Parts: sequence; structure tokens; C-alpha cells
Amino acid sequence: MSNSYHRFDVSHVRWLARGASLVALATASIVHAQTDENQSEQSSSVSDTQADATQEIVVSGIRASLENAQTLKRDSDTVVDAITSQDIGALPDRSVTEALQRVPGVSITRFAAGNDPDHFSVEGSGVVVRGLNYVRSEFNGRDSFSTNGGRSLNFQDVSPELLGSVEVYKNLTADMIEGGIAGTVNLNTRKPFDSNDPVLYLSADLNYGDLAKKPSPALSGLYSRNFYTDAGRFGILVGASYSQLFSEAEGKQITNFQQRFNGSRDVNGDGVAETDNFPGLAAGEVVYAPVGAGVRRQAFNRQRIGAAAALQYENNAENLRATFQFLRTDARQTWGEHTIESNPDDPARTTFPLPGTSYTFDDDGVFQSGIVSYDRGYDPPGGSRRGLTTQLSHRGVKTRSVTDDFGGHIDWEATDRLTFDFDGQYVRSTSKQTDFSVYGSTFADAAIDMSGGTPDIQFLAPDGSDSTSYFADPSHSYYRAAMDHFDDNKGTEYAFRADATYEMDSGFFRRVKVGARYADRDQTVRSTLYNWAVLSEVWAGSGPVSFAETSGTEYGYYPFGNFFGSDSDFAAFYVRGNPAKNYDSTAALVQRVNQLWVAKGGNLGWTPLADRAGVVQGTNFLPSEIYTNSETTKAAYARLDFGTDGTDLLGGLRLSGNIGLRYVRTVDKADGFLTFPTRQQIIGNSASPEAFCADPAQTNAFCDLTASQQADVLAFSNGSADNRTSRNAFDHWLPSFNLKLGLTSNLIMRFAYSKAISRPNFSQLQNTISIAPATAAQPYRLDGTSKNSNPSLRPVEANQFDLTAEWYFDRVGSLTGALFYKDLSNVILNNIAQTRTITNNGVEQEVTFVGPKNADGHGKIKGFEIAYQQTYDFLPGLLSGLGVQANYTFIDTSSLPNSLSGPAPATTSVDTSILPLEGLSKHTVNAQVFYEKGPISARIAYNWRSKYLLTIRDEITPNLPIMSDATGQWDGSILYNVNDHVKVGIQAVNLFNSVTKTRSVINADGLEAPRTFFVNDRRVSLTTRMTF
Repeated sequence: MSNSYHRFDVSHVRWLARGASLVALATASIVHAQTDENQSEQSSSVSDTQADATQEIVVSGIRASLENAQTLKRDSDTVVDAITSQDIGALPDRSVTEALQRVPGVSITRFAAGNDPDHFSVEGSGVVVRGLNYVRSEFNGRDSFSTNGGRSLNFQDVSPELLGSVEVYKNLTADMIEGGIAGTVNLNTRKPFDSNDPVLYLSADLNYGDLAKKPSPALSGLYSRNFYTDAGRFGILVGASYSQLFSEAEGKQITNFQQRFNGSRDVNGDGVAETDNFPGLAAGEVVYAPVGAGVRRQAFNRQRIGAAAALQYENNAENLRATFQFLRTDARQTWGEHTIESNPDDPARTTFPLPGTSYTFDDDGVFQSGIVSYDRGYDPPGGSRRGLTTQLSHRGVKTRSVTDDFGGHIDWEATDRLTFDFDGQYVRSTSKQTDFSVYGSTFADAAIDMSGGTPDIQFLAPDGSDSTSYFADPSHSYYRAAMDHFDDNKGTEYAFRADATYEMDSGFFRRVKVGARYADRDQTVRSTLYNWAVLSEVWAGSGPVSFAETSGTEYGYYPFGNFFGSDSDFAAFYVRGNPAKNYDSTAALVQRVNQLWVAKGGNLGWTPLADRAGVVQGTNFLPSEIYTNSETTKAAYARLDFGTDGTDLLGGLRLSGNIGLRYVRTVDKADGFLTFPTRQQIIGNSASPEAFCADPAQTNAFCDLTASQQADVLAFSNGSADNRTSRNAFDHWLPSFNLKLGLTSNLIMRFAYSKAISRPNFSQLQNTISIAPATAAQPYRLDGTSKNSNPSLRPVEANQFDLTAEWYFDRVGSLTGALFYKDLSNVILNNIAQTRTITNNGVEQEVTFVGPKNADGHGKIKGFEIAYQQTYDFLPGLLSGLGVQANYTFIDTSSLPNSLSGPAPATTSVDTSILPLEGLSKHTVNAQVFYEKGPISARIAYNWRSKYLLTIRDEITPNLPIMSDATGQWDGSILYNVNDHVKVGIQAVNLFNSVTKTRSVINADGLEAPRTFFVNDRRVSLTTRMTF
């Protein structure tokens, strides 16, 4: 069997082995550094050593960034890793997301959403820390979020040029805001007092991708200055950035692997035997074959606008400092997609090898090659259109997300020992999306050969004629359907905190810190259903409306051309323009198409969402599609710091740390709708159940119910929408303990423990259920749809432990290791089958739906991290500019389920209990070699993560679990210092054209089959940076 999740890629073991020479070099250099250290037992830590002038190393560029990050980690009160603005700027990382993947234990996903493996994200999307996505995001130690239904900021929306540092906290202290079990990512923006001298920074980049083939600009600027007056010191800072990126992603996919056999078999464990007559199989023999294949191309236009401003004041006595900050992120993206793909929803076990051909299979019975055909289809007057229903999708998506963050902080040293801190914040965030797809269709046979690195796919004319000529005829393709969707969300938060710190007399107990915080967050989500409806079809009237029946100005012939690095024959007809950008004109076109079908005897079909009865005036939304959530949190804490520095305790051994307790009360309120199905959804336009079920072709399980049961279902299904409000409150006591032991001046050990919580996403807490009929269910049942959520979800809880050893042997030189362990409870699982008894219109029905739920019991995550960095300044000549930074993370889990048993019959034979946690890679490797000497600064970096579960349930039929294969990517940069003020250079992303692959889990033993293959641009940027 091919369940290879636990197998580490041998090629990467070999890759690591090639680094043995670097390890030997590192060992020699560490010994060299340690020898220097032992020459003076009384020497202070490396970072404080006053080097002889003739031996002094000037720290700048990459070295400065690594030294700053090393200092942040070393001096922290808990377990922290960090990067600085130099790190982000020195690599071609176009977002904070991509920069974060360089941090030990951090990995990113490259899909638009975890449950949508068909859509790629060129710059990366979700951030996972130590295998978990319970990540809290902050700006300058304060809340920050995007109104996308989650709690965190979309890191890819942030302009990295405006940041001073990024800290990833992997454990907690009592004064930190709760919410980050996986980690807390704190983005620190620049402030005027960061530099005593005036600063003017300008940069300009020109980006180019080898697939998009469009240049795009990136500009940024920052000015900071301090003013000294009789009233004290004032500082101002203003900054702005603009970045545009044109990029493309290309994908191949194998569609819907199914069990095939010859005879009768219970395929999905529901007790009902299915029949199949697949040729060439013995009784009891099972193979797995797809229903077709697909290709797709996405073209992205991303724009990111950022603005920052800060004002600081410090009095002449230097005991009062005030800071006021503003940050704005404005992210806009438009993308378009063209696909040619076999319909995954075709009836099960109805595709077969093209007559006269056969499939080949591997040793596990998984399809390898063949021509997939479908001997059913559309027989128009004068000809036959047999073959696979092949969808020609043209999708457009337009999004904009804006977050404005206002913050103020006052630091007042009331006495030599007593300090007060006051902090206030207001966040305002909005997001909008228009999503519009127009689906054409044709008929084709799919020839697939998976013997190469990526599958070879061809679409063949189903009548045996020349395929190029066949698909170039617009009469052979028709308008099939349209689907629109809108989001319009907004959120606000007010937060206030006050802290007091008292410095004690010299002794073991150093300081005590107490504080309180109040936050009030409101979010309104306006989200429509995905409004799919027919335009024309083969099953009604005198046939569908072909493209040839409309004006040639309204559609176009789109050839894919160069695809996956070689010329292709892929081409099809689509509506012109981007449907989302041209929503009104596209909507008018497809409505005219539907009217043409009505004139041919077809049915009324798609209408825009805004034209539905009952929408809120001036919007696209029904009242039942508007949900509000509010959350207030009240927290208080106490923290005690201790240490032995300056005392005779423990024989001079350096021990320090903190112990604390945080209390937080969370109150959630959710307002939404319980929406019931309509009579039409149950029996269509039929006058009665008897008339509906009289059709001899009718197989709907509703017809198997008794007359009384049918009457109850229809009474229940009156189309009403009931407004419902829920309120939940949770209290948590969160202890923390951090201990740091200095075995020598440069060798540190840490132990950290904390209890942490992570609240459910607001999208999961929405008080909404939409009920619809499950017409294919046996026995008949009512289902919830994709909008289900659960306002009763509890926060996830964790007891987490860290043990680290950290050796700082040079200014830019460290070798660190960390063991970590998390014991989680109340883990939130998505897509869980659940049953609720609901009463409507005097009728009680059991409704089965899929949605989020807290798991029972405990789950565990454990692992370790190793990180090493060093500059080899001791080497002779030009070699002294070399340096290395590398880290490796291993993660393992136990008792963390991905699904819960439910009363709904299984739709597949997959046993999800054997699968790992979503998003968790066992192995993650980051390595970079850099060179910095004289005017040259260069770096090449490699990032790799092992196989992981992308989603437990694909959005596309047959909703199988999807694994993402191990993947790695090389990036690099070369910068040249023209003088002290100007740098020019070139940066490159995806140097070796990485292929991202996914696989479907297709049976209960974890057998896997290929699903998708993606490539994206190799991007090059020409950059100029000026600092004055």
C-alpha cells in the first residue's frame, strides 16, 4: 500500500548529507570560538565583548540582521525566535508570510485555502507553528486581524518594508495576551526613537515572472527624525509602500478516483451493494481509476499598499515617554482562471476505457494510463456528442482587505522603582469579495499517462475526428451555468490595558508586574451562498445554447499555449474579460443566453444574487446572510521576576525567570439565522408528492417515505429563516513559569511551562445553519449545507512545555536546540457529521449536517528543533565573508483525531482516523548560505517541508482527504553596495521551478493516488535601495 506519510524523503537525507563539509567547518569554527572564550574565564558574553580595534568586525547587512535576531532570542523572557527587517529585505520575500518560513518550527501553505487544493497561492498563505494553526497575530504587542472570518491578520497583506522586527513567541509569560497556542507572531513597526539620527530610506523594485511575463513595480519610502526642544525630545516617522505583482500558476489534475470492480460490492460501508461491470477484472478484484482529468491556469494581479506613521515624545527627565502609531494595510487582488476539466460529478462507475483500449495499473491497482471515455451524452439532431462532460470554467475573483490600526502607549517612571504603562488601541478592518464564474461545457475523451514527473493529459474529440479542429468549432461547446458569490465584512475592536511594574531591592526577587486588559470586538459578516444555476443544458428543449449562437464579441477562443514548460494543444471557448471585474456586462450576457435556451424549450435558470426576492435594498444579501459576532474579554495578571545576578546564591550560577498567573473571561455573542428548505427544493415544481414520485425515472429517496412522513417533511420545509442569538461565557486561569539558567556566560538552558487557550475563529462561531434536502441519501434525510457553524464551540486549551539549550559562541554564532510538548484538549475538528433535532412549523425533524465540533479527550504534539548560524570571519581572505544559517524541526502527534463518528452514512471508504493532523509536516528544513564582504552581499536559501494532510475533506466530489507531497523551494539574492547610501541588486524566487503535488487518499488503508500538480512563476526582481 502507498500510505507514505511516515516516510522521510531519502533524497533530502542525501541533501543533508552533502552538508557534512559545512558541519565540519562549523565544528572547527565553534572550537575556534570556544578556545578564544576559554582564554578568559572572566570574559563577559560575546555580545558585550569589547574587541580590539585591529580585530573588530563591522556588523552590517545580513550580519546585522542575524545579530539582532540572535540578541532578541538570547535576551527574551521565554522561548522566542525572531527575524528583522534586514532579513525580510535581503531575501526576495514579498510578504511577511514568506519571510516567516525561515524561522525554526514555522511552515506555510501555498494554497488559497486548506480545503481548496485546486487553487494555488503564489506568495504563500496560512502560517503553521509547530504543526498547529492556532497562531495569534499582533502589531506592536496589540491585537490585529482581518475580517476574513479568522482571528489573525493575513500576513501576506502586510508590507514588510515598514517593519522593524518580527518575533515568534513559542511559549508565554503572564503579561502576554492570550490566544496563541501554536505561537504568537508579533510584528514590530519602526519608531522614530529607533535611531538618533535622521533616516531617509527609499527603494524601488521591478518584478518579472517567467509565466506572467509582465513587469510590475514596488516602491517604498520612510522618513524619520527627532527634534530636541526645551520641552523634551519629539520624534516623527512616516512611511509608505506600494507593491504590485503579476504572477501565474498552472495546474494539472486527475479527477475523482473510484473503486472499480466486476460484480457487486458495498463500496462505502452504507450496507447497500453497488454494481459495476469493469472489463478484465476477476471476481473480488478491485482497482482504482479516475473519471477524467483537468488543466487550469490562474493569473494574479496583486497590489499591496501600506502606510505607517508614528509620533513619540520623551520629557527632559527621561521618565515619561509617549508613543502614538498608525498602520494601514490595503491589499487588493484580482485573479482569473481558465479550466478544462472532466466533470467530477458524473455518476459513479459510468466511465470506461475507450473501446479498443485498456487501462494500465500499478501494483496497488492504481490507474497509470489509458483513455477515459463515457458512452453517454448528448445526441443532437444530425450527430452524436458522446464522451465525458468536460467543463470549461472561466472564474474571476476580486478582493480587497483594509485594516487600520491606531495605537497609543504611555510609559511613566513614577519613581526609581515604580513604572506605569498605559496602552490603548482601535482597529478597523473591512474586506470585500466578488466571485463570478461562467461555465461552458463540451464533450471529450481524456487520455492520461502518469508515467512521467507530471501527468501527460490530452483531450480527444469524442467522435474520433481531429481534436484541434473539433474543439476550435464554437458549435461544439455550449454555455452551461453561472455562479456568483459576494462577501462584504467589517470588524472593529477597542482595547485598553494598564500595567504597573515595581523594581525590588537587590536580591533574588527582582520585580513584580501586575496589569489588566479589556477588549471589545465586533464583526459583521455578509456572505451570500454560491449561486450556481443553469444557463442551458443538453437535457431539456432542443439542446443547449452553443457559443456559435451568440456574438463573437461576447466570447473568445483561449489557447493555453506554453503550459508546464512546453507547447500544448489545450484551447477552449470562454466569455471575454474577467467575470468579476466585468460583473454587470457578464451578468447581462449570461441572462441573455438563458433566455435563448428558454426560447428553445429550456428552463429559466441563473439570476443575479441582487435580484432575489427579499434582499436588503442596495445590497446582494438576504437578511439571513448577515451574521454578527461580538466578543468581550477581561483579563488580569500578576508576574514575579527573579534572578541570581549580583547575589551569592547558587554559587554565582546565573539563574533568572518569571512565574505568573493570568485570568481571562471571554463572553461571545452570535446572532444569525436558521434557514429552512423550501417546498421546491424537496419536490421541485410538482403539485404533490404523488406527482413528483410518479415519474418512473425518479430515484429520490423522499419517495420511499410514507405519505405521513412526506407531509411532515413538506410542512417542515416552508422556506422560513428564524433569527437566533446565542451567548456563551468562558473563564480561564492561565499559569506560566519560565526559567533561564546560564551555565556559562554563553551557554543557556531554558525551561518554560504555560497553559494557553486559542479561541474558535469567528467563522466557526457564526450562529447559522442552512438546511437542505440530501436527495441521494439512503434513507432520506435533511442535511445542513456548507454554511454550518457552531456558536457553542469552546476554546482549545493546552498545557505546553519547552526545554532548550542555547550556545552563543560569537556575535553571529549560535547552536540551539529545543524540545517541546503540548497537551491539547477541546481540539476543534471541522467537517464533523452531527445530528440535531429541530422543530419548525410544528414539525420535528432530525437534521444531519457537517460542521465544527470540539473533540473529546486529549491530543499531544511533541518534537524538537535544532538551529545553527555562524559567520566564518576567521577564514582567510575572501572566504571570511561566508556564513550559514540552518534549522530543522521534527514534529509528532498522538491521539489527535481528524474526525468524529456521526450518524451520517459514510460517503467514502476512507478511514480518517489513520491520517495525521491537518497542516502538520513531520519534518521541516530551512538552510541558507550567505556571503557578505566588501560591497557584495549574497544569499541563497532553501526551504523544505515533508508531506502533510492539506484537508480532511476536499471541496470537490467525492470529498476525499488530500495530502500535499513534500516540497521545497530555492530563493536567492545578490546586492551590491555602490556606496554608503545606495545598493543595487537582483533577487530571485523559485529558482528551480518547484512542482507542488497533492494526492487523494482513496481507501480505508490510506492508499493514495495523484490529485494535482502545480507550477508557478520563477520570479526575478531588480532592486535599488537608498538610505540617507
